[in-house]
Amino acid sequence: MLIIKGIIVGIAKVIPGLSGAILMISFNIYDRAIKAICNFFDNVKDNTIFLLNFGIGVIVGIVCFSNVINYFINNYYLYTTSLFVGLIIGGIPSISKNMDKSCLGFFVFIISFIFMLFISFLSFNNTFVIRNNILSYLYLFLGGFVEAIGTVIPGVSSTALLMIMGVYNIYVDILSNLYNYYYFLGNINFIISFGIGLILGLFIVTYIINYFFNNYRGYTFSFIVGICIASVLSLIFKIIVCVYSMYSLIICLLLIYVGYIIGKRI
Repeated sequence: MLIIKGIIVGIAKVIPGLSGAILMISFNIYDRAIKAICNFFDNVKDNTIFLLNFGIGVIVGIVCFSNVINYFINNYYLYTTSLFVGLIIGGIPSISKNMDKSCLGFFVFIISFIFMLFISFLSFNNTFVIRNNILSYLYLFLGGFVEAIGTVIPGVSSTALLMIMGVYNIYVDILSNLYNYYYFLGNINFIISFGIGLILGLFIVTYIINYFFNNYRGYTFSFIVGICIASVLSLIFKIIVCVYSMYSLIICLLLIYVGYIIGKRI
């Protein structure tokens, strides 16, 4: 089950506008993953088993399904997004129980809600062109760090951030060709630059998030729920804009419901 959850999170990471971290929260494994990384040596065996199983799922989801997801995004974006919206909605009730119910907690919720709505409606039309120089390496390193931010911080879509930077097409190209020996060797410098930024970012951002979970848990969940709801609303808005008939609307609603049921049970 943990591997299956990892596969779904991995698939979500390839889809623009979706946050893998929010799905991790919906699946009740986000807090566990943060603790497993930050307190790894407290229980090496259990943490290794957890991270290994989940990590295998994420890698399988990203590498094996990136081409499939790209096909569905390009041809059935409306329906693909609807299913993942349902998955997110299904997990919101369980995480909202951990919110801080004070006035300050509500204020944190409102701030994160407004902030995420603003981020969600940013337009991203940039395209970065790779050149074999130090600036390209540094930029891809930054792209890896940004990917880590989107991976760890709930509600922040790393794919959306990479689109803003103009490197999303490069990111998908790398993922789709990791098993291509000649592509890998030909682009090894760029892959290493991106990978170092990703690994370094994962450790730094994870420890920061862990600090807030340990010291301001209720407020942190208030922040997260605000981001989750804003993400859902922005995605629903995009779905409504793309709906072209009553038939497509019915299919979208059915897929949202199916996603909700799945998200609620796994």
